[in-house]
Amino acid sequence: MEKLGYGPDNRLKIKVTTRDLPYFRDPAVILIDQLKEVYIDGELETIDTTNWFPKIMRKDYTVGLNLAGQRARPRPDPLPALRLRRRA
Repeated sequence: MEKLGYGPDNRLKIKVTTRDLPYFRDPAVILIDQLKEVYIDGELETIDTTNWFPKIMRKDYTVGLNLAGQRARPRPDPLPALRLRRRA
């Protein structure tokens, strides 16, 4: 990030979008906290479930956190699906 000009005095600001349910919000909050270590300030944007999939289909997000595809049994690396999109 420092090679790209970001650092403690110049942080990248993004929105992390997820559904407005506790089991989606909690991982998003953890993600935002971890991104701070690499000079990225995330703002949590919660979306009602009825509006989530239309928003995703329109690609109207910068970072979206979704737990789709997670199996019921434990996995060695239970990382939620993280969708990143670069705005043009």
